[in-house]
Amino acid sequence: MRNLHRTLTIAVFLGLSGSIGGQSISVDDPPKKLVPKQPTSQEVKRRESLQKYVFGLQCVKEDRFAEALKAFEEAGRLDPDATEVFKAQVPILLGMDRYADALGACQKVVALDPEDYAIWYVQAKVHKTAGKYPEAIAALESGLKSADLKEHPEAGQQLYLELGQLYEISAKFGPAADAFNKAAAILEHPDVIAAKAHLPREAVLARASETYEKIGQLYRKAKQYNEAIAALAKAQE
Repeated sequence: MRNLHRTLTIAVFLGLSGSIGGQSISVDDPPKKLVPKQPTSQEVKRRESLQKYVFGLQCVKEDRFAEALKAFEEAGRLDPDATEVFKAQVPILLGMDRYADALGACQKVVALDPEDYAIWYVQAKVHKTAGKYPEAIAALESGLKSADLKEHPEAGQQLYLELGQLYEISAKFGPAADAFNKAAAILEHPDVIAAKAHLPREAVLARASETYEKIGQLYRKAKQYNEAIAALAKAQE
């Protein structure tokens, strides 16, 4: 019985192995030569881009910023879909006072990754410095749409504070108060903010109080007196 089972097993195995892919396979067949897959031109460019990017990072560590920028720019030309190589250019360009080029790099980053709230924030700050408040407001509002802010409430409140300041500069006191209100609502969770921003809990509470005072003043300027009173009461709390 055991020999019969062994015989059937061998027969089934040989029957299957002899018909794989419609080909007859023999144990005497010589092994086929392994031909390595040739990388595509796009894969070669991405590999070269990565090498340039790593070299640029090394240059940054050594304060060789001109060389770093050149390496990052070459990496971007080789792989125009590599977000990080454009993002790495931004602080260098800002340090060189090349604001228009820095904005161009920011725009490439957010075109590839609209969720990058940090670059939206940088873009807004550059526009604000140039006195282009509508553009700065638009950049912040785009950044505040990022789903990544759910994990970074400390960044969200900073974006709302900046947005409130821009609206105030533009004499839009109602929208300014609304933006500060959203920042204050985030600050009402001091333990979360303290942990994320590495700040003492008392410092977070103090900022929340100052923010509500600011909200009260803005609502008063907007002649929304009930909201102003409510905000000042919150500040006292």
